[in-house]
This record gives sequence, structure tokens and C-alpha cells, in this order.
Amino acid sequence: MDTSKYKALYLQEAAEHLSGIEQGLLVLEKDPLDRKVIDDLFRHYHSIKGMSASMGYTPIQTLSHRQEDLLDRVRQNKLALSEGIISTLLECLDGLRALIRAVEEDAPLDADIAPFLEKIKAAIENKAQTDAPTPREEK
Repeated sequence: MDTSKYKALYLQEAAEHLSGIEQGLLVLEKDPLDRKVIDDLFRHYHSIKGMSASMGYTPIQTLSHRQEDLLDRVRQNKLALSEGIISTLLECLDGLRALIRAVEEDAPLDADIAPFLEKIKAAIENKAQTDAPTPREEK
């Protein structure tokens, strides 16, 4: 399937989602229990994952999916949102940006995402807390 005619739309939407992720993570640094922001972030990652899958951008799909998994554990109160998790998500955001920049520049998507995936795995496994504070609902 020729996806080149959809590339500009992909890049535009990806940029919007990346901006939303950055803004959301900065809000969570100040208020890690804001349920609305957590839910919004989850949707941004989910959208990037789906868009990337449909375009065949597997590394972007994989990295956004793992970030979505991490955030889903926070949403389900299986993991407390810590400074370390926010830092990991911010680092991974830089990785997503670099991959999307490669798409924009028609460069190969051959960046090594393994270090990002390892950071996410460590955040899930090493920081897992069953007594995570419950994010508050927006009134």
C-alpha cells in the first residue's frame, strides 16, 4: 500500500499529539494525580500507536505502545506516577520525536529504541506499587 499521500497528514497529527504529550507531562510534574491529564496522555499515545501501525512505522508504534502500557498501569492504579516515571516518559518523548523527524526527512527508521524500552520495562517492574495513590477526578 502506498502511504506517501497520507504522510503529511500523519506528520501533522503526530506533531499535535507530541505537543499534547509534552504539555501533559509538564502538568503532571506539578500535579501527578490529575486524572484528566493522565487520560488525555493515554489517548495521545494510543493515537500515535494506531496511526504509526497503519503507516507501517513499526518502531514508532512499538515505542508509543510501551509508553501507553506504562501510563495504563498508572490509570489502573497499579503504579504510582513518580518523578522517575515522568522523566522516563519525557526521555521516550524525545525518542518519539527523533523517529517522527526521521519519517519527515525520509530517513530510515533504524534508531535503536531498545534503551527506551528497557527504561519503560524498569519503570514498570521496579517501581510497581500496589498502594498507588488514586488519581483524582476532574470536577
